[in-house]
Parts: sequence; C-alpha cells; structure tokens
Amino acid sequence: YFDPALDVSAERSEFHIDPAKPTILWMPTFGEGACSIPFFARALAPLADRFNLIVRPHPLSFRENPEQVELLHALSFRIDGDATRDMNRLYRIADAVLCDYGGSAFGALYLGKRMVLLEVPGSSDWFTVRESSNLELARHYPSITPETATHSLPGLLADTAYWKDQEPKARALSDKYFANMRGSSSRRAAELLLGMDDLLAMQYP
Repeated sequence: YFDPALDVSAERSEFHIDPAKPTILWMPTFGEGACSIPFFARALAPLADRFNLIVRPHPLSFRENPEQVELLHALSFRIDGDATRDMNRLYRIADAVLCDYGGSAFGALYLGKRMVLLEVPGSSDWFTVRESSNLELARHYPSITPETATHSLPGLLADTAYWKDQEPKARALSDKYFANMRGSSSRRAAELLLGMDDLLAMQYP
C-alpha cells in the first residue's frame, strides 16, 4: 500500500471509477447480527450518483447469505466478489471507507483512511460485537444510522475541517493497536521469524 509505484489502473477500470467523483469502499462484515447490508443497502444506493461506490461483501456472504448479495445486485452496486484480491489496491483507490463491525475497520485505521461506521440496529447484542475492540473505534469515529445515511454521509465526507481535526485522534488510536512500521512490517515479521531459533535457544537453553 505504501509503495508509490502501486498500480491500481486495473481496479479503476474494473469498477468504472470516475476521476471526478470521490470513491467510497463499503466493507460489510459477515453475520446476521452485525452485517450492514440488509439495513444500509437501500440507503446507500442513491449515493452512486455522487460517488464511485464499491461494496466488498465478506467472502462468506456469497455462500452463506446469497440473498444479501442479490440485494446488492438488484440495487446496481459495483460489487467486488474476488475473494483473493490484493486489498492494498482497493484501499489505494478509496477516499473513504464504510465499515460495520469487522476487521476491515482496523485496516482503514492503520492506513489513515477517512472512515464512517454504520450502526447496525441491535448489533450491540451480537456475540461478535459485545466487548469487541470495534466498540472503541465507535467512540472515536463518526457513525450513521440507516435513517440518516443518505442525507448525512455526503456532507460528513466533504467536511474537510472535521477530518483535519480527526487526524491526530486517529493517529493516537492507531498507535494503540499497531506498531509504527508502515511499509516495513512484513520485513520486520520475517526478521523475527528468522531469528526465532536464537530467541528460543536463549529462553530454553
């Protein structure tokens, strides 16, 4: 993601990205009680006129909840169904990310993306949401409801002053969850694994 030479021309072509419009990446999670598709699909669909709106359902949704994917097709969303896609490319073309309660929110946090959380009704009682770290994100990032999404999201994403004020708060939250190795984390992980024998030898001589 941090490589300036990362080529996203194929994704721009695949999803028919209009360079004159901001691009939103919506990443719903999987699970009846946490997934935002049933609640937000109809509210977000009208925004396709103002944004390049890409939705990437959780790969399990295609098999376990095909009715959700059918709803997205019926509403003419641009759907990413490639389970093995290099997510660096989608994050690169996204100006903002919409998340509910899955791990994708932490990807957006790590990459410093503008992120808006979608409040799924009743989700606080869902077993994957209760006491999850996502609830901490909800205390720091803006959230919208199905009733307010259509009208509030465009203004929120366009509020430059708000997002400028949000930057230091997002960095502090990111530093809590991630080491500051952006662009070099894979190399550092490899170094640790290569030195594992030496570490174990010191601990268990």
